[in-house]
Amino acid sequence: MTQTERGCLFYVFRLLAILIIVIFIPLSAAVMVAFNLERQVFNPEVYKSALDQQGFYDHAPELIGSELYRSIVSGQTTADALTNLSQSDMQTILANIMPADWIKAQTESALDQFFAMLDTDDPPQVTISLSAVKQRMAGPQGVDALSRLVASWPECTNEQLFQGQQALAASDDLSTLPACNPPAPLRAQLDPIIAQAAQTIADNIPAEVNLAESFNRGSIEDPRPTIRLVRQIIHFSPIAPLLLLMLVAALAVRKPKDLNTWWGIPMLLSGMIGVVIALAMSPLRVWLMELMAIQASQIPGSLREVVDRVLQTIAGRAGLLIGAESALVALVGFLLLVFGFSIWRDDGVPPRS
Repeated sequence: MTQTERGCLFYVFRLLAILIIVIFIPLSAAVMVAFNLERQVFNPEVYKSALDQQGFYDHAPELIGSELYRSIVSGQTTADALTNLSQSDMQTILANIMPADWIKAQTESALDQFFAMLDTDDPPQVTISLSAVKQRMAGPQGVDALSRLVASWPECTNEQLFQGQQALAASDDLSTLPACNPPAPLRAQLDPIIAQAAQTIADNIPAEVNLAESFNRGSIEDPRPTIRLVRQIIHFSPIAPLLLLMLVAALAVRKPKDLNTWWGIPMLLSGMIGVVIALAMSPLRVWLMELMAIQASQIPGSLREVVDRVLQTIAGRAGLLIGAESALVALVGFLLLVFGFSIWRDDGVPPRS
């Protein structure tokens, strides 16, 4: 090979190395973002911690009761018997039937089941145990709930009282009685009927419910294989920037000190981009919601703030990891450049680039 050919080949290799660096800089920043987001988004402990930190479970019955009340008042939920219940009564009923400790236990169990389900091809199953709810509904809490319901109804007219007496003589089914609140002297007659109605409702509550039933019915295409493929790609993605750096070294580095420039500049720029992205993670949580296929309009109003805070926690934790790793990469690149500059100063000849 002639000197001219070697010179041409030298510049071709340098040009290829520069093109690879142009690819490396955004790719390495994207890899740091995707790798750390994946570690947070698919970690159930992150969600548990976020819900605990904001005291969600203590206020869950209140939030759910408020949303149910708004839904009934607005007509989005058809439940004529519940329309006269006050918001405070609805919140009290839910707090008695589904207390905070039960909501926490079932929520954390559902989170564990959901993320475990993503890693298997078994039939989708995320079950919520309703045994404790059944017991409370059949007990004093259920009787209190139905008593509050009856007390919320308008006072009985004479005609309704007559209909109620006839219904009591024919059946002990609460649903056959007029939806009205009888006077206090007659309320005692309703107590055993209310207790029986509470027991009937409890008997009709299933022992558990599978939140992933829609997948089992085939109404929704199973996304788990695609999710696993994407996660595997993300897990191995850090190899790509390392291979690019190795390729740059093979194409452009002729002496060990050349690495200071050919690796230092791209690592410094990539780390700086990563730091900027990390600082913007919290404002980008709306994008994170879209990434997780959650539309804000589909989230009930009283729970929207809860979801936003959870996602803000995820974005914040991911941002800290991205920022720390990016800062480390930028620091390594900066030190390589400083070391390369000191070599150039000592030798009196700038490093080739």
